[in-house]
Amino acid sequence: MTELEKIHDKLDALERRLFIDNGTESIQSRLNRHERWIRAMAWLTATAAGASVVTLVSVGIKILLSAAW
Repeated sequence: MTELEKIHDKLDALERRLFIDNGTESIQSRLNRHERWIRAMAWLTATAAGASVVTLVSVGIKILLSAAW
């Protein structure tokens, strides 16, 4: 086996481990799952922050209106 064939075999093995599900979960599948989880957590955090801001503004307006009367 020539040096080039050895390199080619190693690259093929690396590609299989990175991108192909061959009975076990590939690294790419794990990365995709983690990226989906991070996106979901970012959305949840942004939604909670937005709701908090709206609540604080609403309370602030109610306080200002009640103080004006």
